[in-house]
Amino acid sequence: MAEPLVKIPQRKEKLVKAKTISHCQGKGSLSHNNRAFKPKNVDSSRSSQNVTFVKMSITEAYDKCFSEAVERYNAK
Repeated sequence: MAEPLVKIPQRKEKLVKAKTISHCQGKGSLSHNNRAFKPKNVDSSRSSQNVTFVKMSITEAYDKCFSEAVERYNAK
């Protein structure tokens, strides 16, 4: 069988790298999330510029964000 005059490259599939996500599996640390502590490497003269967007318990925030989705999932 003769070689074709024009070589058609074979289609190569793109490989997608696996992606991961991490999350807290314990109670979490509200003092860490709210920055209620002062590590040694913090310039305390700038702390007054900190912005707190939401200050609530992790459980309350989870319920607010995911309770409807959990209810729909559990209803299946």
